[in-house]
Amino acid sequence: MLEYENLSGKSNIRFYHIEEDAIIVTFKNGVSYEYNYLKPGAVHVENMKTFAIHGLWLNRYIVKHAGSQHFRRYVETVTERSLAYLLEA
Repeated sequence: MLEYENLSGKSNIRFYHIEEDAIIVTFKNGVSYEYNYLKPGAVHVENMKTFAIHGLWLNRYIVKHAGSQHFRRYVETVTERSLAYLLEA
């Protein structure tokens, strides 16, 4: 997982992880969503990857174009220990 740069300072996104055909986005509330080529589709996933790498507009893009079209939802409490592990990965 990489820490999202959040260049606008307004995003609710904290981390992201890019895979070949997916992106996993973790929000400040500790909930993570997986978006992949099946849902919401390759075009959206590739756009989200680009926004994640640049640290800008990812949250806005998800709200406007992907919404609840995530493939999988993960709920986990982020502790200081797990946060350190995520940042090292």
